Amino acid sequence: MNYTPIPQAQVFLNNTCSLKCNFCMNKQIKKSNTEYKWPWEVLKDDGLKVATTNNIKKYIDYLVKMGVKRIELGTTIGEPLEHNIDEFEIIAKYIETIDQIESYFFYTNLTKLTLRHINIFNECNKLQVKISCYGLSSKQFLQQTGYNVWGKFVENFKLLGNVDRKMKILLAIRNKNTGIRERYGWYKLLALSRKMHHDIIHEYTPEHFNWKDTIDFKKNDSKTKNTHKGHCGMIYTDCGILGNGDFTICAWLDLYSDGKIGNIHENTPQEMLKLRQKIIDEQDKGIFKNICTYCKLYVPSNSEKANQAGVIQ
Repeated sequence: MNYTPIPQAQVFLNNTCSLKCNFCMNKQIKKSNTEYKWPWEVLKDDGLKVATTNNIKKYIDYLVKMGVKRIELGTTIGEPLEHNIDEFEIIAKYIETIDQIESYFFYTNLTKLTLRHINIFNECNKLQVKISCYGLSSKQFLQQTGYNVWGKFVENFKLLGNVDRKMKILLAIRNKNTGIRERYGWYKLLALSRKMHHDIIHEYTPEHFNWKDTIDFKKNDSKTKNTHKGHCGMIYTDCGILGNGDFTICAWLDLYSDGKIGNIHENTPQEMLKLRQKIIDEQDKGIFKNICTYCKLYVPSNSEKANQAGVIQ
């Protein structure tokens, strides 16, 4: 049987984050009364959910057996730089030893970067970093995150210059240049980028994407499911393993585990590939059953399918 390749896969680390971003899905997960339980973790004293290091390594091995060559550490919630740094180093260096993994990365708000992290980055040649910049001034950062951390963000962005090796970095600007302060902030980051020896790509997405809006919470409350025609391109681009071993067919996390197709503690990698392929084949035929029924980001994979997709009710 031929299987659709998996370009990259996410592995859950934690739901730890010191910021209080207004767009964070984590808030919605905590508020919602969902039938799906989220046993992702060793539950810490402060209530934070953290996957164990041994399980994370097990999940990475599992994905390798599925043919995955690119790993994202972390999912749509949680800040990887707030993960226990000893455990983070163990995980990163473990991935470095796996020949099949070509590269791995994580998204970060960068506010918790330390010199110890810089040392780890120096020793991990496959590691890349993607940075979400939630504002271009103190005011914008405060509005988005609940904290005035613009100065810390700039300071830590400079700190990345201390990584000796040439590193691939994505700098994603998540807010508009609305005035003189924001334009100055953008030029400041651009100037710092040019001074660095890293391979830095700038991504400007001023209309910030709200993770919490991937799910229509009113529909969740009423259990009214989407009506789909045609298949969604998201199922080709990514997948993920949550802290309890649940395998999701795409990158998006939702309150009903709408994308869950199995669990790695119950299904072999070969079985999981078949389960994933079955979903892809069914959606090609317009069959959705109980998958992708609540997600607001359901999108057809190409323009031809877009014409067939109809309206999400």
